[in-house]
Amino acid sequence: MDAAILVGRALIGEDLEYRRDVVIEIEDGFVSSIRYGVQSCGRCVNRSRFTAIPILVDTHVHLFDSAFPEIGGGLSLREAVKPGAGLKHRMLSATPRRRLVEEARRTLRYLASTGVGIIGDFREGGINGCRLGLEAARGTGIVYAGLCRPSPDLSDLDSILSEAWGLGVPSPLAYPEETLRVMRREASRRGRLIHVHVSEDPADHEAGDYRLAVEELGADVLVHATNMNPREIETIAGRIMGVVLCPRSNAWWSVGQPLIAAMMKLNIPVALGTDNVAWIKPDMWREMEAAFNLARLQQPGFNDARLILRAATLNGTRLLGMSDRGVIWEGYRADFVLLDPSYMALELSSDPVASIVKRGGPEAVVETYVDGEPIYSEVR
Repeated sequence: MDAAILVGRALIGEDLEYRRDVVIEIEDGFVSSIRYGVQSCGRCVNRSRFTAIPILVDTHVHLFDSAFPEIGGGLSLREAVKPGAGLKHRMLSATPRRRLVEEARRTLRYLASTGVGIIGDFREGGINGCRLGLEAARGTGIVYAGLCRPSPDLSDLDSILSEAWGLGVPSPLAYPEETLRVMRREASRRGRLIHVHVSEDPADHEAGDYRLAVEELGADVLVHATNMNPREIETIAGRIMGVVLCPRSNAWWSVGQPLIAAMMKLNIPVALGTDNVAWIKPDMWREMEAAFNLARLQQPGFNDARLILRAATLNGTRLLGMSDRGVIWEGYRADFVLLDPSYMALELSSDPVASIVKRGGPEAVVETYVDGEPIYSEVR
């Protein structure tokens, strides 16, 4: 869609600068220009009542768990999700394919209504799971990055690297070290990213899973890192692209909380994900609030809402290898969310970005744009 959209307020660029009366011009799905101080524009789509922020990115989600919400709520993490033996894997095998796809699409439509336009889906089921994810996402408008799980013998590795966005490894402890090195070599050769669960479970951390992830697998992105201590976090700074944190899921499974403040202090890029849809509502607004509160608990006085919003927007695109998304800026994809500012009292706020992070929510989302096209719209 080639268009010009007039918004009352917008968070612009990587610094999320709060600007008033902004025209976002779109050509071929990209932002071609941005103009400021424009109070009327006859050729513009008038959205002057609303505030534009970058698209939200759910960087780590298990989408197909949506087919069996709240199952096994009293189980431990290992009992619920252990590869092969966990309840969720038995449910994924037992649930008809059609139902899995229908529920995944329903979840994707819900995500779009909350301002999410990009997801990193950790796909179980090898190459068939990858294809199922692509089928579910087709036609939803969501940018789907399927991070797919190779079989133990790597018989489907070539197919996954050909068709998927990248590798989603359940744990480096699930494979022999030589197999990890093969994944590392082949993913690098094909230009594919490797995301891996690390130190979510205390026992896996004690077994040194993060060392295997970095040294043998050569992972680009660590997911969870819940039980890593400050010294261990220091050792990964500069050696990986970043970390995806899921604090609400970690709290639900009673496995601890990641040291988000320490990671941010070391300038390790942090992104956010909502994790297992079966147990955690896929709501990035709740995830931002949880991350903000956790950072303040770990570092009293922490008040940089921009770091939290970047974790839910720009950093997610970077950790998924997307260089042309994540900010509202010229030359980037026209991906943004329009919010009704009345839900956040922005006109009264001393810190509008903090108000967006702390007071925003799905109810404030008016439209979600991906590549300049609205994938969700409820103009009020």
